[in-house]
Amino acid sequence: MFIERELRFYFSLSKVTFWQNKLRHYTRFGGRFFNRTLLYDNPNPALSFYAPEVDGRFRLRLFKVLEPAQSSQVSYSLISWKQRLKKEKGLNIEKELEIKFAAADFDLLDRLFRDVLKMPYKGGYELYRSFFYFEEKIEITLNEYPFALALELELKEGADLEILSVAVEKLGLKDKKPSLLSNDDFYAQLCRDEGLEPGEEIFFRTSPMPQLKDE
Repeated sequence: MFIERELRFYFSLSKVTFWQNKLRHYTRFGGRFFNRTLLYDNPNPALSFYAPEVDGRFRLRLFKVLEPAQSSQVSYSLISWKQRLKKEKGLNIEKELEIKFAAADFDLLDRLFRDVLKMPYKGGYELYRSFFYFEEKIEITLNEYPFALALELELKEGADLEILSVAVEKLGLKDKKPSLLSNDDFYAQLCRDEGLEPGEEIFFRTSPMPQLKDE
């Protein structure tokens, strides 16, 4: 099970083109996908994944290829477990486990979790995700959510922490404070700021939808 070390920054959606161009200049492009993620809880309420002592997310994810980086790139689905462990010096430290399936299995797996395993559905979200790689040591994702743009820099397994400083300097992020909020927590904060009730589904069709404003 991989332990993630990452930095996360949020911007308004008006910065999408700026960051797409900048990342393509300084890094290797890894493809652009449409992503739909569905979340489920433990069928035993006493062992809820959302309990503070667990703080985990069980997810079913679909990645549909929009712009492949190479001809062999295909759409796929994932069963994913992510558990937040701690936060230190702007870094999110998380445990992650992923199992990959064909994209066509997405709906069947959703039915398995809901109808057979009786896992309570907790909602979901959609985004457009672009992958980039900095010196093959950092995986960078540019995530276009309905409410904001999230830029995440994740150290690949075995990479030295110092390479993050190099990437932050190169991308002009040195004076930008990283966020320790997860994407769902950030969405909930935007809702509170705009006097909206956070919804379980953060899809592009969801209305009303809060928006992060330009700084």
